[in-house]
Amino acid sequence: MKPQFTTPDAQFAIACLSQELSPGKDEIIVPQDLDWDRFLAFLKKNRLAPHFAILAGKQKMLFPEEFRDRLKQERYPILLYGDQCQLQVREVLSAFRNAEIQVIVLKGWALIQWLYGGDFGQRFCEDIDILVPLDAVKKAESVLDSLGFEGLREIDPGFSSRLSNARAYQKRDQSGMIYRPFTIGFHWGLTHFPYYDKDRVNTAELFERSIPLTVAGVDVAELSHEDQVVYTCAHLALHHRIQENLLNYFEIAALIKRAGAVFNWKKAIERAQHWNYFVQLHQVLEEVDSIFSGVIPSAALSEMRQIQVPWREKWIDRMVAGSKGNQFRSALVELIALPGLGNKLRQTWLNLFPPREYMQQRYNTDETNLAKLYWRRVWFALLGFLRSNRRQ
Repeated sequence: MKPQFTTPDAQFAIACLSQELSPGKDEIIVPQDLDWDRFLAFLKKNRLAPHFAILAGKQKMLFPEEFRDRLKQERYPILLYGDQCQLQVREVLSAFRNAEIQVIVLKGWALIQWLYGGDFGQRFCEDIDILVPLDAVKKAESVLDSLGFEGLREIDPGFSSRLSNARAYQKRDQSGMIYRPFTIGFHWGLTHFPYYDKDRVNTAELFERSIPLTVAGVDVAELSHEDQVVYTCAHLALHHRIQENLLNYFEIAALIKRAGAVFNWKKAIERAQHWNYFVQLHQVLEEVDSIFSGVIPSAALSEMRQIQVPWREKWIDRMVAGSKGNQFRSALVELIALPGLGNKLRQTWLNLFPPREYMQQRYNTDETNLAKLYWRRVWFALLGFLRSNRRQ
């Protein structure tokens, strides 16, 4: 178990969440020396405060009234922001439905529906990730454009469609949003990293195995139980390894508990191996088991521990993990893993000398002087390098 989950605050939170996963399993005991200010800070850091506002309302004997009120104050802004975001969610999903485009909703907004009872005030989401069939990508992009969304500027125009699996879209006008602008994570594959073969995951099969789901009043789908666990583990390990929090592990445990006996571990492991996500699946599930023991069958863990992982998959995973916040290392990983010499040379040049418009959007500035923009890029890259080294 990671050190941050062994503290009294973490253990109390885990006890509460464990009982939610398995009602009546163990009696929850509040630590005698629990510092409620420190506990609230832990919940906020681990993105659990809005959910605990509801949980504490059901377990009032465990939480002082003043603390419950503070949790409510944490939840209200998330609820208001969720109201704003849901308008965009409904607009996009309704437009796709009207255009007869199939949609699988990934991660947060799918979890909100069944784990949090549709209450987006319990789970902060600044984006919605949606997957469409490969043959519907152009049509879906036209729909997004007609709704006033535009793709975030790329350092190399067309890079996403050629070498990646996704692109971020935002409304052109998002004035009035409580927090940051809401984003549509538009996917035609799973993780967006170009060094994970964008054609390796058969998205047609994902749709064949998908489960019906309703989001913001619109009928869509979510990934099958096995696909969802593999993808969620890969997403956590590849995208958020330096930001791991208890919420992530709780949600993965909830996914597994929800599936119950119908979860096919053999298929999940086979798909993870085929998609090159086995390292991530195994890493994350070992941590889930250390936190929420008994959720994962011991036979499944034993099988995963015996599997030999190709060196290249392990190497890329280590490089990706170490590149978070480190622009130099991230560029190196991308350079090594990109297919084709032409792509490598082009990306090297663009990383060194990106276009003016890209830097203006990335650094949120109207500055037009290229020298000043390049200096800003070097400065932010250096800060990221120093911060990432400090974390390791």
